[in-house]
Amino acid sequence: MRTPRRAVAALSILVLILVGCGSDVPASAAATVDGTQIPRSQLEDAVTDITDRTGSIDGADSEVRTAVVEPLQRQLLSLFIQAEIIREVADERGIEIDDQAIEEQIEADTAELGGEDEFTEVLAQSQLTLEVYRDVLLPAQQRVEAIRESLQADLPDTEVRTARHILVDDADEAQEIIELLDDGADFAELAEERSQDPGSGAQGGDLGPAPRGSYVEEFEEAVWESELDVVVGPVETQFGFHIIEVTDEAVLSGEDQDPGIQAQALDAQLSELLQSSFGEADVEVDPAFGAWDSDLGEVVDEAPAGSGDQ
Repeated sequence: MRTPRRAVAALSILVLILVGCGSDVPASAAATVDGTQIPRSQLEDAVTDITDRTGSIDGADSEVRTAVVEPLQRQLLSLFIQAEIIREVADERGIEIDDQAIEEQIEADTAELGGEDEFTEVLAQSQLTLEVYRDVLLPAQQRVEAIRESLQADLPDTEVRTARHILVDDADEAQEIIELLDDGADFAELAEERSQDPGSGAQGGDLGPAPRGSYVEEFEEAVWESELDVVVGPVETQFGFHIIEVTDEAVLSGEDQDPGIQAQALDAQLSELLQSSFGEADVEVDPAFGAWDSDLGEVVDEAPAGSGDQ
């Protein structure tokens, strides 16, 4: 049973939520995503629970309450909308969530924090409730990870080049090293002895295979414009002066790519997929809460410039 203080807080929040009704969004919904309703009651209950547990509006006047509640509403509603769009993307790919894994995660989190009350308090400080964490956030996270894994089969071939370098502080020393190499000195030995890059220096200057876009601009141009097994330099960057040699090049299929390269490509594809999904979804938000900004993927205080939504 709610205490009088909790009941007053809930009533205040409900009044704020009801202000501005009369949009195309059904009265029972805070927003719709491709026709699926985000229940107004879900938002109301979450905001009430969080503000009650944190005491953020206890004894506050209406202006302070509004300043606290409205950003919280937008933050939670953004999460609800994002989660619904993610669910749609997952459904299109035949992805289902593992309810048992979610329950096990909650049990582990609860035990780690010393009990349900302690866990709930931590969630409230993070602007979440146990229900939102269990029913919205964890399923969305699980779906995003599964979507990311499903993209692995679609990874494009990636061109990579393997380079090694020797980094020094000034152009004169770099030129001296180039002359030594021209006279037959061993590149790897010189890198170990004189390179100021401790990471690659210990490996004979070897940087390993890397795709385009891996280095700072000047270094990047040298790597991709030079011929194989030809020493180039000195190349000046913000780090100093480099003597560079490209020792190998290859085109790798998705499954053959280095795990680091795979991760980079998967993250880029996932970000692009979700961003396009946020933009393509038909999202309607009750103006009482703001407007959906498809570029940001969140509910904002005012409609984005040029937006015809809401």
